[in-house]
Amino acid sequence: MARTTPTLQQWKELHEVARGIKMLAPWDYFWDENFITIQLPGREEPVYCSVMGGGGECYGIGMYPGNEALTRLLRMVHAPDSEPSFVHMFMQTCLTCYYGDREELDNEERAIIKELGVKYRGRNQWVYFRSHQEGYEPQPLDEKEAALAIDVLQNLYMALRAYLEGRIKVDFEKGETLYRWRDKKKSDQWYCAATPWPDEFPFAVDTYDIDNEEFLADMNAAKKTAQILELDWFYFPFSASALFSAFNRHKKASHFPLCFCVADMDAGRAIYRKMLGRDDDPVDFALDFLEAWIQKNGRPAKILMRGIVTGVHLLDFCQKTDIALEIEGTPLIDKSIHELMEHLDDMFGEGDDDV
Repeated sequence: MARTTPTLQQWKELHEVARGIKMLAPWDYFWDENFITIQLPGREEPVYCSVMGGGGECYGIGMYPGNEALTRLLRMVHAPDSEPSFVHMFMQTCLTCYYGDREELDNEERAIIKELGVKYRGRNQWVYFRSHQEGYEPQPLDEKEAALAIDVLQNLYMALRAYLEGRIKVDFEKGETLYRWRDKKKSDQWYCAATPWPDEFPFAVDTYDIDNEEFLADMNAAKKTAQILELDWFYFPFSASALFSAFNRHKKASHFPLCFCVADMDAGRAIYRKMLGRDDDPVDFALDFLEAWIQKNGRPAKILMRGIVTGVHLLDFCQKTDIALEIEGTPLIDKSIHELMEHLDDMFGEGDDDV
């Protein structure tokens, strides 16, 4: 579906509320894991907001619509240093409001600001917005995303004011969140309160329930082994379109290729790696691989996956074939990714700062 450009009125509202939030300077009081939870009418799950800039570097607001989006963020935030950072960066789904520099905006964005009659001067002053979607480079908001961002930021502004003016006290260190919601009976009445931060954030997902009895019988008839496999799919950070976009920013977002990888714990290395096509379903590909592997080698004792976002898809398969599933990381695959990236650096060079 084609993306529709926001209206001038939407840009006006976005810049107005963004400037209002900037005047509050929330990064002076919040860290990026002090979440503000906004429950909008008509949405089943909240939008979670994170204030960036507490470290004095990148200033902005991250908006994570729903529990799955938040889970993806938290997995990235708490990832061990051994994991390649890009495998989490390209899995994010969020909207962001940035306070950056003029050169970070494209010509169309600067033209809109000029048409709005807004004046920005200096570093970390220019307001711009980005949509981060799984597998894609960041791109400007479309009309639907702009409407959501307006609602979220306007309510965030009110929640921040309530907190900064001392009307609401929130103990983030003890697991509370600043929560804002609308009264279901009084549509014009909104509330802010400190509420407990949930231990879990369940999200709806197609878990690929396996109901083919013949297939399951074949899998369970295979001998059980002591093998431990690692399995993961991730977006590879290079593509021809990505290179092209460096010279044509934001005209068309680059889609990064999806890489499917398997490692064998006994071998101590990655044993299979495949770039998937745009129309390939990674879960179908994983199930096909496991079917062929089990028919040839037997059922592994355990499968390791990077996290719940991908691991949840194989949960039913593993439960029905008596294979333990752990979703705490894939160290051998990570080692393989690092080696591959070093190989690419050797082939193409790391660039010249003087160029």
